[in-house]
Amino acid sequence: LCIYRDLTFIKENELRLVTERDRYRSIIEDQTDFVVRYLPDGSITYINQACCDYFGIKREEVVGHKFFPVISESDRKVVEEYQSLLSKDNPLTTYQIRIVMPDGRICWQQWTDKLIFDQEGNLVELQSVGTDITERRMAEDALRKTNQEAELKLQEQTIELERAYKKLREEMAARKRLEGELTTSYQKLKSTLDGTVNALLAASEKRDPYTAGHQRRVAQLACIIARKMGFSEERVEELRLAGLLHDIGKIYIPGEILTKSGGINSWELGIIKTHPSVGYDIVKPIPFVGNVADIILQHHERIDGSGYPNGLKGDEIIIAARIIAVADVVEAMASHRPYRAAHSFQEALLEIARNRDTLYDSKVVDVCLRLFKDKAFEYVVWPGNLR
Repeated sequence: LCIYRDLTFIKENELRLVTERDRYRSIIEDQTDFVVRYLPDGSITYINQACCDYFGIKREEVVGHKFFPVISESDRKVVEEYQSLLSKDNPLTTYQIRIVMPDGRICWQQWTDKLIFDQEGNLVELQSVGTDITERRMAEDALRKTNQEAELKLQEQTIELERAYKKLREEMAARKRLEGELTTSYQKLKSTLDGTVNALLAASEKRDPYTAGHQRRVAQLACIIARKMGFSEERVEELRLAGLLHDIGKIYIPGEILTKSGGINSWELGIIKTHPSVGYDIVKPIPFVGNVADIILQHHERIDGSGYPNGLKGDEIIIAARIIAVADVVEAMASHRPYRAAHSFQEALLEIARNRDTLYDSKVVDVCLRLFKDKAFEYVVWPGNLR
């Protein structure tokens, strides 16, 4: 009875083992990964269908025989190195290799090898589980290549940016030096021009002492009017210079005509009317900013065309010359002359108001009248002061 029970137990265990083995194999067969088991001598004891299909082989052709895929020559040492690390203490290793397929294609595979020992510690089998990672490696290689190209491009761009930045720094430094040189040159030129203007003013006022300070006062009023009209400081400077020199042409008029106390005849008037053209010829060669010479030439032109020397009308006269014209009349009428006493400012302002838009520009007249009405202007002139 005991023997019968022992045999029954053994048979049940065998049946259970067979059932477990079949279930294990069923699970393995359903895997898409490759599963191969080898004896220590390299003979195959098991290979799943996925592996057979992948390599295009039949199971019965390889079980009991040695079968190794053709490993790329450059990767053979990789396999040897990894498998040499296997031991009882280190029974597991994973590596990636290139396999030469029967049709010549190169495929990437990842294999995990595991040593299987019996209870006594003897090596009985080696199990290898593999999978095709060609697409993954290609994607990784493509990404790596893209990253390398991007990194290279970034390095090139960085170098280019550094070059551009260096060039920009050099250009900025050069520009700063140039600006400094230009500022120095401008200051020297301005100093020279101011000296020239002072010399011309001195010559003009010595020639006609009755108009001493007239040109400076005209320049002051003209500059205030221009600022109220929204002129830039560069154009205001242009007006200042033109105002200071607008009568410079009078240095060629005989002194007896300029200082004559009685009325002047038509011939003398003709001589006086040449002073804008003469002033233009004197100033034209001097490198002033803007149109100083043209303003001097046109400061006696009138809106209705009755002025001189060219009988210009309206907008044919540059606006700066129209401003000088108004400032000139107001200052001249309010100043003493050999042939008449000075008029009051009220009479001078009445003159430009009465001839607004006939002889004088309406906008300029309106600004000038408002300045005096609001008491926003007062002549301030010191000897030798150009401002």
